[in-house]
Amino acid sequence: ILLVFAHSHCPCSAASVGELERLMPFLKDKVDVTIVFTQPKGRSPAWVQSPLWDKAKDIPGVNTAIDPHYQETDLFGARTSGQVFLYDGKGALVFSGGITPARGHMGDSQGRNLILSWTEGKPVERKIAQVFGCALKEGQLVPKSETNLGER
Repeated sequence: ILLVFAHSHCPCSAASVGELERLMPFLKDKVDVTIVFTQPKGRSPAWVQSPLWDKAKDIPGVNTAIDPHYQETDLFGARTSGQVFLYDGKGALVFSGGITPARGHMGDSQGRNLILSWTEGKPVERKIAQVFGCALKEGQLVPKSETNLGER
């Protein structure tokens, strides 16, 4: 399972969705993919279903879901838009991090390369990568640990 948490009105999320679209040919038939869009309290589902939602829904093999009141976001501990969680068939976390090289930019990144290695059956030695994005929750700052993971 590969989960991407996104804020539907964030330019950083647009880059993450674009990178996911580039990854999908490699993920096809290997992993179920869902983009989870946050729905803040007081916002309607129509607010979530932005042009970015539409783009995500049009990616073959990608499911989209709305997360009202951050229930799934909190359950998985996602804090930054564009954060990806990859689980193997046994439910073990293989990777957590971002798949873009910078805020709002597409291109090769450490996270993308780690996921590609996993799809090729190679061991993933580093299980995290820096996440570049806005806070998933309105009014919340992105934690330093998400914007500058460094070597762990």
